[in-house]
Amino acid sequence: LHEPRLLLLDEPLAGLDPHSVSRLLGALAELRSAGRAILFTTHDLARVPGSASRFLVLVDGRPVDSGRWTEASPDGLAERYERAVADRWEDEA
Repeated sequence: LHEPRLLLLDEPLAGLDPHSVSRLLGALAELRSAGRAILFTTHDLARVPGSASRFLVLVDGRPVDSGRWTEASPDGLAERYERAVADRWEDEA
């Protein structure tokens, strides 16, 4: 690439085998260590890069939750997302 300061990745792990996931996450960690900002979207919270610093949960394209990654866990984020979606459905009922 042309060494962008911000790298936008939409579901970059989708369809990758475990070895390729490991290599990609390693490359992303190196980029982050070099001072690059990375925006990483995923539905697979168990495979979020260990170097993630913050999270943002969207429902219908709107932010419903955010925080520091160190304050969350994949299971906790999934639970928060499910709660936000359930709240949205209740609001429409």
